[in-house]
Amino acid sequence: MPQIEVVILDMYRGSSRLDSQKSEPRGLFTSPDGSAVLDWISAAVATFSPVKITYFGSYQIQKVIEKFPDFDYRFLKNNGITGELEVVRLMLEESCENLVILRADSIILPAALTRLVQGFDKLNTSHISVNGTDIFAGAVYIPASARK
Repeated sequence: MPQIEVVILDMYRGSSRLDSQKSEPRGLFTSPDGSAVLDWISAAVATFSPVKITYFGSYQIQKVIEKFPDFDYRFLKNNGITGELEVVRLMLEESCENLVILRADSIILPAALTRLVQGFDKLNTSHISVNGTDIFAGAVYIPASARK
């Protein structure tokens, strides 16, 4: 398995409640089993021991920091697609590693992540088929060799 740096994008507003203690970013949305989406992502990326995991976000970021203290963090005010594109541009300039970029609200299984990165020396994206239509599933692999 190649050396990989993981980037998690949480650029969209999560759930906002009058009681801010109940507000949360998308990465902390819970699945029916009670685990957060970031728990699923963390378990999937742990299978290949990434060099670094960096979380980019702003909304309620302190809650993510409390729950996932081993991530690196970058506060980014720009939200939505503009923020995502800004992060990708930044990481392409800063990182020398193979990059896996994941949206914080995408549940991904270890086998799917392995399939995304193994054997590819070019850009690879994840898609799912819904009613015969391919939809972006929130994961991108950018090998270092594709940027040289």
